Amino acid sequence: MTEQELAGMIWNIKEIIRGVYYDTEVENVILPFTLLRRLDCVLQDRDDELFQQYKDFPDEKKEVMLMALMRRNGLTFFNTSGLSLNKLLAQPKMLADNFKTYLDGFTQNVRNILLAFTQEDGENGDISRIYSRLDRNDLLKNSLNHLLCNDRLTELDRRAHFNILVGIFEPFLKKLYYLINNRELTTREGAVDRTQFSDCIYGHDALRRLKHTTDSRYFRFRDYLDKVRAWRNDEAHSAPEFTEDELKAAVHILVTIYAYFTAQSITDLEMNNF
Repeated sequence: MTEQELAGMIWNIKEIIRGVYYDTEVENVILPFTLLRRLDCVLQDRDDELFQQYKDFPDEKKEVMLMALMRRNGLTFFNTSGLSLNKLLAQPKMLADNFKTYLDGFTQNVRNILLAFTQEDGENGDISRIYSRLDRNDLLKNSLNHLLCNDRLTELDRRAHFNILVGIFEPFLKKLYYLINNRELTTREGAVDRTQFSDCIYGHDALRRLKHTTDSRYFRFRDYLDKVRAWRNDEAHSAPEFTEDELKAAVHILVTIYAYFTAQSITDLEMNNF
């Protein structure tokens, strides 16, 4: 998935769910959708082959042998449903039921992350609550299509995508902070309701280290973070002076920072059983 495809997917899904979810709930739909698409991309070239191996395991040894299968293939997660996003869309009449099966088929570390977006705890929480309203409003198929398809983008689209990516970066950081620390992000004085973007950077070791790094290998990422911070501090969250090429570069910078920080957070998430 390219940065332009990711940006297009985020914007299109937000347009689809407008009026179905409250503004405060939108991030709890868009962020899991983004995660699901990324997981699907990781598995897509070998999911059929690995699923067939998993299916042939003896029932009483499936769990242990799955862990070994994942280690051999360099995977930290798997989906045991035999489904993918493309396969879901191939059976539109069974989409809702199959989508629940697909979500439930992920290994527990992925399920725990998804459960955090439903405000439910425990292994038996219902992940499909994230998308139940989409199904009731006949929007689930349209949303999934936007995970897999991306029409040619206009410059106006790219500007909209830029605004969305900048706007949801702070909620994204706060959500990951909650998953890693099991508590809400606070200001340095301990207040929960007045947190700002600077608190997000200070609260995450990876970003705080990046901000002050003297290691030349990370200078590019440090500069990218400074740019994102400057864009985030712009009250309009827009880039009226950008040329089309500069706008493409800006979207690339944003997606790179998303990817960098997610990669830096994987160990912390795994240490908290995600």
